[in-house]
Amino acid sequence: MIEPISFKPVSFEPVSFELISTWLEDCTKNHKLCRSEFPPKLPMRVIDVLSRDDPLLLETDGGRGDYFALSYCWGKQRNIDMMTFGPKSKGKRGQPDPKPNIEAHKARIPFSSMPKTLQDAVIISRRLGVKYLWIDALCIIQGDDEEWEKEHPKMADIYANAKLVIAADNADGLEKGFLNRKVTMARPEEGGLQRIIPQAQKQHNLERSGTRKTSPMCSSPLSWNEPLNKRAWSLSEVIFANRIVHFTSSVMVWECNEFRHCESGCSHIFQENDDDSFRLFRNILIANQSTKAELYHKWDTVVEHFTRRQINSQPEEKYKDPQRLVAISRAARRFSQILEEVLQYEDEYLAGVWKGNLTRSLLWSVEKGLQQYLAIRWRRPEAPRAPTWSWAAVEGPVFFEPLVNFQPAIHVKEATVKQCDSDDQFGQVISGKLVVQGKALHKLKIQLEDHAYLDHVTGHRCRICSPRFDEGCLFTCDAPLSEANTHQEFSCLYLGNGEHEGDIQRETGLYYAILLLRPVAGATQVFERVGISSHCIRNDGGSTLLDTMIEDLITII
Repeated sequence: MIEPISFKPVSFEPVSFELISTWLEDCTKNHKLCRSEFPPKLPMRVIDVLSRDDPLLLETDGGRGDYFALSYCWGKQRNIDMMTFGPKSKGKRGQPDPKPNIEAHKARIPFSSMPKTLQDAVIISRRLGVKYLWIDALCIIQGDDEEWEKEHPKMADIYANAKLVIAADNADGLEKGFLNRKVTMARPEEGGLQRIIPQAQKQHNLERSGTRKTSPMCSSPLSWNEPLNKRAWSLSEVIFANRIVHFTSSVMVWECNEFRHCESGCSHIFQENDDDSFRLFRNILIANQSTKAELYHKWDTVVEHFTRRQINSQPEEKYKDPQRLVAISRAARRFSQILEEVLQYEDEYLAGVWKGNLTRSLLWSVEKGLQQYLAIRWRRPEAPRAPTWSWAAVEGPVFFEPLVNFQPAIHVKEATVKQCDSDDQFGQVISGKLVVQGKALHKLKIQLEDHAYLDHVTGHRCRICSPRFDEGCLFTCDAPLSEANTHQEFSCLYLGNGEHEGDIQRETGLYYAILLLRPVAGATQVFERVGISSHCIRNDGGSTLLDTMIEDLITII
């Protein structure tokens, strides 16, 4: 799991291919939880990196074989000439329709003209003697909506079945590369390897196995500051990879279902129900060790990681705002299968939320992100992409309140969403409705609260304006409010209460989870979510508010 650690960039010259090979051999031979069907069924297309001097695109026709897959950032400058286009390809973002080049790629993809990041992936595949490499820009026809609809759901299996996923963590674009060294290519008859001419030589004084020094407390060397870890689309690639090697700005890191190894010599052994891994998505034996609550908690963890990442290629872009749920749909599909296999029932997926865990799923908040001084501005997309009660309605990091002994106080009467595609329950949605019976209070006014130290919190905190309620009634708003909102009426809905797990910084007492709602103009008893109570309410701070509330039937959209 990624920790917010920053590293100074260092050179990877030379990369220890022997070390990667050792990790890979040990894993394929000895790790029971990493084993899968080998050779697996190949994706529809792969890049053949060994048969000729230059790579070429290959139609697999359902064949089998080992292959590597690349996880990377496209970046601002997209090499249009290199991407694969077909007769049905359309231009994107105002660009003209590209000329088909798929037949040319089947004959030859000139290595010298490939972007540096793709060259590095070819180098690794050749050096480790694996013939096939999968890269979405080359193996899926770009701009072909029909092919995208068919291939997008398969990408989870593509990364899961890869013998190794190469993660270009430190490269912020196709042209950057992630090995940072000069190379010359060797001919296939020379063993399919390349001769490395390093800019600087560096000795690796690691033990051959790389597994003798183990520490369960070994912290993750993966950083949120790496370009790849800021990209929402890449999270599912990490989740599904049974084996992945990260090229970070500081060290090379191996992760599989049993171990994490660092190039520096540190290793971590994953334990049962280890929260520092997404491995239960990949192996049903691991998932079977989890309780219902632990499974749903793992989904919350996925959401927390996912929302910290950008859906668009650049922070200032809004082009892909509607695709938020599409980017996490691969993980949602697999999690649905896990719930069915482990819990023996089919749960309903509602715009990023699971119906079987619905009340707890409403406990998401931006509060923790504000406390961590994240350099992010939370916002609601210009065009709504999810009902306001779903975390997907907000652009920016969300976190779930870690409440134990949670006692729900609402009864869900109805929870539905309307999908853009009725055949895809995991894709984009048009609208959603949540009807609940519970304690509510209406016709309230609010006042905005400033924060003495966090300027970026402006508009994110508010209180109910009433002499009846004490300092406990503080709310964190999902997106910033303005002074104009203080003239509107608001409502509160009591969700339930619980205790914060292992958080010594919070005051002792019950946490009363209360939603802040705003009436929808022109509708009766219909509301949208605005925020959630953000602090522990003690003594009469909670009871006074709750005693004032009355039972009500309300709808949140």
